[in-house]
Amino acid sequence: MSSFLKVSFFSACLTLFKMLMGFVIAKVIAIYTGPSGMALLGQLQSFVTGVNGIVNAPVGNGIVKYTAEHCDKGSDICSQWWKPAIAFSFSFSIILSIIAIPFSNEISYLLLNSTEYNYLIIITLINLPFTAFGTLIMSITNGQRNYKLYILYGFISTLIASAIMLVMLIRFGIIGALLSTSLQYGLIGIVLIGLSYRKKWFQRKYFFQRFHKAEVKDILAYVSMALTSALSLPFTLIIIRSILINYTDISVAGQWQAVWKISEAYIGVVTIALSTYFLPKLSSLNNVIDIKCEIRMVLKHILPFVIFFAVVIFFMRDFIIALLFTSEFSFARDLFLVQLLGDVIKIISWVYAFTMLSTKATLWYIGTEVFFCLSWIFASYIFIHTYGAQGV
Repeated sequence: MSSFLKVSFFSACLTLFKMLMGFVIAKVIAIYTGPSGMALLGQLQSFVTGVNGIVNAPVGNGIVKYTAEHCDKGSDICSQWWKPAIAFSFSFSIILSIIAIPFSNEISYLLLNSTEYNYLIIITLINLPFTAFGTLIMSITNGQRNYKLYILYGFISTLIASAIMLVMLIRFGIIGALLSTSLQYGLIGIVLIGLSYRKKWFQRKYFFQRFHKAEVKDILAYVSMALTSALSLPFTLIIIRSILINYTDISVAGQWQAVWKISEAYIGVVTIALSTYFLPKLSSLNNVIDIKCEIRMVLKHILPFVIFFAVVIFFMRDFIIALLFTSEFSFARDLFLVQLLGDVIKIISWVYAFTMLSTKATLWYIGTEVFFCLSWIFASYIFIHTYGAQGV
């Protein structure tokens, strides 16, 4: 329990920093672009998250699990999973670029209602290999349970992303914000490579040599789960925003996006704690009773936190809107109740989702993820007609 609280404390510090940077960026976006700019940025962010998620699928939770399981045996053993993972990631990068770059005009129009932003799609795709290697570094660090270094890397990544976004946004307006979204993850990957290249485990032989079928099968199980997450949520958000834009208008979609970003910010402390402590911990447990005890302990600590902050945010929503956005976002106050109730349910489901990840319950994980996203799209389509943005 003390380990969980210690990790949660450092995670909370990182999340507070992320929240601060996120709130500053949200305020600047609101001033410089308004609700319509917020909606456009949300569409591109979902695309970037989606393609990055595809490329990061092999180097994410699977690497955390197998590094956590075998880190005591040394990098020679752990690298049996690192090598096929990075090979899959680089292959996905090449395939995505070959498929998507020729259709960058169409993708740009689908996301942003204009072909003039096609260069953003191309930049995003070119950056994918650097993004993947950065994610691999984060996953190895997390799997080694080097929590302080993992949190430090998180601070550095947030600082880089925030600085790029603010400078580009203030200098070039919405175009700068969109360009920053396309660039930032690749730049973060390059910086993480620079910070890690002197580590003992950061050697060419651990990443770019032959690998075995058994480890490929292990990684593929996690690839399928990660691909499901990478594709389902970002593209579900794109579809829901498109429904909002078509049946209300782009300004309303921007209002909903603002509430979504606030929600992302405050539950970030929980998700970081879960990914930093909970997944490596579960991966190291083999006894069902121990796993159940760990789940109960985590729920006991995080549920009061989430409920407390949901209540505080609800009653302070007018102040939060005035602080973070502008008067153009005043309608967003009516969207908080349903979003915050959903956040509590979401956190409970995430705890069990991490359990599925750690036990490699592939079919259960994929089935629940797909069911949730399809249900959300279907329900949103029906209720938006009647309740507008509150129907989401």
